[in-house]
Amino acid sequence: DQDFWGKGYATEIARGMLDYVFSVSELDAIWSTINHDNDASLKIMDKLNMRFDHDAAEDDGGITKYYVITREEWAAL
Repeated sequence: DQDFWGKGYATEIARGMLDYVFSVSELDAIWSTINHDNDASLKIMDKLNMRFDHDAAEDDGGITKYYVITREEWAAL
């Protein structure tokens, strides 16, 4: 529903997810994959201080962007 776009809800949910996963797991890093033209999701990665790692070409001609944040990076925020 577009009434909820641009209000920071997705960023808040993603931040909570990162907090939760790092608190209940032993993962050293969390990865995110995003379609290269999904500008809203790319902005969320920046807001969460996730690092761009690489692009990958998809079979359908699209490009997927890979972002990562380590446990140490998250804890330092």
